[in-house]
Formats: sequence, structure tokens, C-alpha cells
Amino acid sequence: PCENEIPNHTRVAGFCRKFGLNLTFSLVANKYIARWVKDKRLDIVSIHGGTGGVFLFRKAGIPAVFTCHGTLYRQYHSALRQRWKWVLSKMEQGSYQRGDLVTAVSRDVRDIIETKYGIPTEKIKVIYNGVDTNEFRILEGVSKIENSLLFVGRLEKAKGISSLVKEVVPLIKKEVPNVKLFIAGSGSLQKELEEFSKSNNLESNIIFLGWITGEELVRWYNHVSVAVLPSARESFGLMIIEAMSCGTPVIATGIPAIKEIIEDRTNGLLVEYGDINTLSKTITEALNDSALREKLSIAGRRTVEERFNWDVSAREMKSIFLSLSNSSGK
Repeated sequence: PCENEIPNHTRVAGFCRKFGLNLTFSLVANKYIARWVKDKRLDIVSIHGGTGGVFLFRKAGIPAVFTCHGTLYRQYHSALRQRWKWVLSKMEQGSYQRGDLVTAVSRDVRDIIETKYGIPTEKIKVIYNGVDTNEFRILEGVSKIENSLLFVGRLEKAKGISSLVKEVVPLIKKEVPNVKLFIAGSGSLQKELEEFSKSNNLESNIIFLGWITGEELVRWYNHVSVAVLPSARESFGLMIIEAMSCGTPVIATGIPAIKEIIEDRTNGLLVEYGDINTLSKTITEALNDSALREKLSIAGRRTVEERFNWDVSAREMKSIFLSLSNSSGK
């Protein structure tokens, strides 16, 4: 839906920012699907559903595979309940019922699709997100910033960034005066958090980097002591495997999807969502214990290489596409 320089594509823009670009983008995209199937002689339609995805309002005439990155049901029922998403969750449910197969990025997402949306087990396949371990890697010669933390993501309430800035960092500072939290991202809370930092003399402790990607992001994962993700909800947690792939120890919320990646005190550290004191103590412990960080670094990298390598995800998706194509006689 955005302006871009990608070759060989059709740009389909949503028409109503107030009601939601993603939903109106979905409405417009559905008008094109039948035309694309005919003009391009397509064999399969691959649709990314879930939060902000495309809703399929009618059958495409060829096999349709949905990739669910997160359910609107979870957003509606989470600790930060968003009631208006109930309507969208019903649209999402109908889309998956019309699809031929749904791939879920975690077992947590799969369980919701199966039990709450009524999608048969045989129509759901878990394919974890992955990272390119050659890109997200341990860099040689990159200096570590002492007592440093990194948060990567949207600056929104659901990510737990507000409590991290306003409550956790001030508590840690009492034990570790030179603690530094680097924040890579942007969002609706950015101005509020920047003003809080200034008014509470935390500008030397909290540094806003803006959105960073590519090699710069890899370097920041390598620069810091620990990566932190205190989210209220996650369908997977891509930041976690990016950090682990770079050998950066991770402290995250012990919610279902993240528990599929992290085993507490084996390849990362888990804390209950909203437990500010325990999160502060856990971060302080990690900053003060180099042996613990080294143990988590080695185990984290190994976890990604074995389970969340991009090549593994690609092979599984390729297998699904070929199977559906063969079954439809293409």
C-alpha cells in the first residue's frame, strides 16, 4: 500500500486513514485478486492475514494460503483489551474459513485459530518466523557499551515500553547509575517518553535512536549488553530471535508465544508481564553477571541456528506451496 521502488508489482492503497488503511487496503485488494489470477495465470494466492493483513472476502478460484502473524482475537481479549477489534476478528475468522490452508507463526496463534475460529486442525500448519543467521550474526571487533539495554519495536502501550522507561530504568539506576536504555523504534508514545526522560534527568540513561534497520540494527544488537522486550502480547517476537542470533542475551515477558522461543535461564530470561520489581531485578542481575550473559549468548545463538533459521522456514513454506499446487492439478 505504500510508495516504493519494488519492481513488478501493483500498488494498492487504502482510501481511508481515519477508519484504517489496512482494512480499506483489504477491500481494494479484493477487487484485484480475480483479475490477477486470470491475467497472471496464478496457481496459488498467498495472503498475509492477522493484524493489519488482507481479508479475503470471496474465494479466489485457486488455492489460497493465509499466513497469520497474529490474531485480532488475541488483541481483543488481551490484557490491553481493544473492544473495537471484535468486528475485525469476525472478518478474520471468515477469511481463514475460506482459505485452503493457514500457516501460523507460533503454536499460540495456531491454538487460537483452531479453538476460537473453528478452523480444522488439518488446515493449520505452524511455520515459525525465521532470521537470516548470516545477516544477524555476532560481529568481531564491536565494542560493548557497559550496562546497556536495547529495545526494538513500536513505541506503543502493548509493547510495555512506557513502564520500561518510566518505572524500570529509574529503579535500575539506583543500583546501576550508568545504565543506558537504547530505544530503536517510533510510535504514538515517543513524544511523551522523550518529555518524561528530559523532565526526570534521564537523558543520559535513555537514548532514542529512531527506526534502524539492516546492518545498523545488527551492530546495535552487538553493541549492547542485553535486549529487553516487556510486551503485554506477542504472536511470536521477531526481535527476540534477531537479538539471540546476534549473541545478545534476551529478557522478555513470559507470555505463551515467547515461551515457545525462550526457556527461562537456559537461553534467555523470562519475567511475568507487569511485574516491574522482578523485571528491574532481573535486568540488574544480568548486567552484573557476565558469566550468565555469556551462557545465554551461546545458547541463544544455538537456538536460532537450530529452530529459527530462515532457511528452515522457507523450506517448510515451499513444501506447502508445492503440495497445494500438485493437489490442484497445476
